[in-house]
Amino acid sequence: MKYMNKALSMLAVAAVAMSCQWNPMDHDIDPVDENLTLTASSEDVVLLEENLKKDAVTFSWTEARNMGDDYMISYETKLDVLGNNFGSKTVIRTDMDPGEFSQSFTVEQLNTWATERWGLPVNKQFTLEFRVTAQWEGGSTFEMPEVRTMQVVVTPIKVTVFDADKMFVGGTAVDEEEISRTLENEFQFAWLGNLTIGDLQIPVEYEGVRYYIAPKDGSTALKDGQTVDITMTEAPFAWNITSAGQYRVVVDMKTAKATIYSPATDLKPFTVTWQPNHKTPTDGDNGHATITTTVEKLYGRGESVGWASGGKDLKCTVSLADPQILVYTGGVLGSGRTDFAIISSLKVDGFNDGNPYNTNNSYVFAPVWTGTNYDQSVTLGKWMDMEGGSYLRGNYFKVPSGTNFIIFDLRNMRIWMEKRGE
Repeated sequence: MKYMNKALSMLAVAAVAMSCQWNPMDHDIDPVDENLTLTASSEDVVLLEENLKKDAVTFSWTEARNMGDDYMISYETKLDVLGNNFGSKTVIRTDMDPGEFSQSFTVEQLNTWATERWGLPVNKQFTLEFRVTAQWEGGSTFEMPEVRTMQVVVTPIKVTVFDADKMFVGGTAVDEEEISRTLENEFQFAWLGNLTIGDLQIPVEYEGVRYYIAPKDGSTALKDGQTVDITMTEAPFAWNITSAGQYRVVVDMKTAKATIYSPATDLKPFTVTWQPNHKTPTDGDNGHATITTTVEKLYGRGESVGWASGGKDLKCTVSLADPQILVYTGGVLGSGRTDFAIISSLKVDGFNDGNPYNTNNSYVFAPVWTGTNYDQSVTLGKWMDMEGGSYLRGNYFKVPSGTNFIIFDLRNMRIWMEKRGE
């Protein structure tokens, strides 16, 4: 054991001595002297529509190291958006011809690739990544390629945008919240809520970029209750709200118009004063109760929903854009003769022998009165005029098979029926 310990000690001393004498630099392969350099004509590129055919950016490089006549050199370039890692579905790859040491890309090329190949949002800066690789074939040994990569920032062609994936109300007058599309018009957004004194913004998100709805005249003064032409701007814009209360905001992206209603100008629901059981439009007081109804519900009665005296509550949605528009989305109706009553059951003391009035006595919406043509066919996907009154009981729309969507436009006295997909 004594001799073993001594031997181990001697080995340790020898190892320390050897480690002090070992220099890894004496044994490493000499580094390769690389000559390849890469530059760009600009690292901040602005694309302009009037320069479509002109070069937007040129990348230039120097020759890589000379390996002699035994080797054949080639250059490959790659262009992509930063973050794509030169993926096979996004990269623009080029094998350069011998003697070429630069590559240019036109405004049109970059703008087209940005939208069609790289799927980038409009009007949003992006960063391009360009790479050049020099590599050798032939010779007696493998030679490590030379690779250079650089980035340039690109401002795309300015596009006039007028579309929305999402819309909001915001600013100092209200905490930001999303505005919904209306059921009756997919291009229309509407909101009803409280504003305080302050600024009202209507931000829009489209393809990941935020814009702002603004009047074309640029005025921050609210044109209360007036429909104005609008545009979209990248710079924030706000209307000045001078009094607090419940406001209604309606933006139609198809017509490029908006209306903002204050409590003083806000739209009112459809309200009608009527008597049950009239026979003709010219009937006077018939001894029945005089009833005032604000229409927020409709009750179907007829072959499409059944003949129950209370009718079928269609559970219509009152539009945020206009309280005189009600929308039915409650599933497929049966086909056949149907009208739409504004009450289901209503008892008025001292009238109708103590019995409640129901859909058989009610003010209803039905085809326009003719006095003879009591049942009228409806064409899906087309507006049809209608009329309201208790004298229209027994006048029916012929609801087409498959109808599952109805717009009741009480303000303009018209109806729209449709068969929408799932």
